[in-house]
Amino acid sequence: MTFDLLFYNRESEPILNVGEMITVVSHNPQFVVRQVKGGYDFFYENKLTGVYFMMDYSPEDEAPRFPGFKKTGLSAHVNFARPTYFALEAFPVISGIAESLSLQVLDDQFSSHAKTPSECDAKMLTDSWTKSNEWGVRAAWSHGEKMYYMPREQLDYLWKYLTLTNDLQQRVDVFVPTKVLAFKEKFGRLVTCCLWPNYMPQVFPIVDFVLIGAGQAQPQPSWKVRGFARLSEIRNALQGIIKEVKEPVQHILLSEELAGQTLKTLDQIALVSPQDFAGVSWDQVVDVPPQQ
Repeated sequence: MTFDLLFYNRESEPILNVGEMITVVSHNPQFVVRQVKGGYDFFYENKLTGVYFMMDYSPEDEAPRFPGFKKTGLSAHVNFARPTYFALEAFPVISGIAESLSLQVLDDQFSSHAKTPSECDAKMLTDSWTKSNEWGVRAAWSHGEKMYYMPREQLDYLWKYLTLTNDLQQRVDVFVPTKVLAFKEKFGRLVTCCLWPNYMPQVFPIVDFVLIGAGQAQPQPSWKVRGFARLSEIRNALQGIIKEVKEPVQHILLSEELAGQTLKTLDQIALVSPQDFAGVSWDQVVDVPPQQ
């Protein structure tokens, strides 16, 4: 189930040029452009955040006609039952393409205020998607579909952190994790986690757990998982060594190698076994709570 948008030219403007459309889309490195029978697919995927959506072009589309507008054959599709940050990332990209090509958009979801093609406004589309998504998620919950709930504030933070990891890496000379993992505890709670290899200097996003591991170079590079430690316990163990930083996004900075006594303190933290967690894909996570 997807949130579908159709794009139009005004009658007074030239029809959409396919070559120009491909050029505009291709300027964004997150897109993969693929020629298919009868048109093109434009697949957006951000490897850092995990956000993806599809646009496609087909001159044989069945879009409705409106006086004063011409169909372009271009459409966009953003999945429902996803975290809200999918919409926060997708619609500014889509709106930017529409603006570059002087296109109007038709959002004919029940949540839309405009029932004819109109300016492609990212905030309005996000609001419309959010309302429709809430309805779709609650319907999915009622049919027993397998999804996991996490509060939107937490998910929006993680999206912002992942978006800014390149910026962080330019500011600090330590390891910056570019993956935040989701796990389900054996009692059902969803938790977040980042990696910490070899107690090395690094940035810590604000997560629930830190997956601690030890690497070895011989005979072949490998990484052995030791267990999960609560970030709160690591904070306590590293008091006076770590720095709490708020810009460009809240994080914890460990900028120096750790001394022997600190390492002993860390080794005394009781680790949770990986067997007590099950991995969860982010596209199974939603920020619409199940109804009680």
